[in-house]
Amino acid sequence: DESMNVLAEFTTSCFYLIQVLVIYAFMCYIKSLRYDLEGKLKKVVLFWLIPAIIMAILIIINHWNGMMFYFTSSGEYIRGPYNIWMYLFALVYVVLAAVDSVIHYKDLGNKRYVTIWAVIIVAGICVIIQAASNHLLMTGFGIGLVILILWGLGIATSILGTAFT
Repeated sequence: DESMNVLAEFTTSCFYLIQVLVIYAFMCYIKSLRYDLEGKLKKVVLFWLIPAIIMAILIIINHWNGMMFYFTSSGEYIRGPYNIWMYLFALVYVVLAAVDSVIHYKDLGNKRYVTIWAVIIVAGICVIIQAASNHLLMTGFGIGLVILILWGLGIATSILGTAFT
């Protein structure tokens, strides 16, 4: 049914856009732990926004070219030749976040460092599973786990009275 394919394409496009937004927000979060809002952070945030905007444009124009993904007439999801760009985009941001956290470990402190690496590990495992299987969308699951980890750390902070983030 054509209307179901349109709905599937729309929801998948939204999912892809959310993935880009979450990865960008994660990078901004890590940078915000070290930079003030008035100074360098604003420049860093704007700089890292450029690749995110490019990915968002590629996802939006996918509607007309199907280069990221498309659905067959029977409703089957097919990865397009540019689908790998989503994984490369995520990989670059995650590697940069990991390297940044290692380089600036002393500035971040142990608790923030552990939080950053918990997010990186959970998201990384889910992205690897998703990349290996065409039919599993694990990134949303990973995002949910990350939110649960951060929420759990927030509860632990309020109970124990120590800053986990």
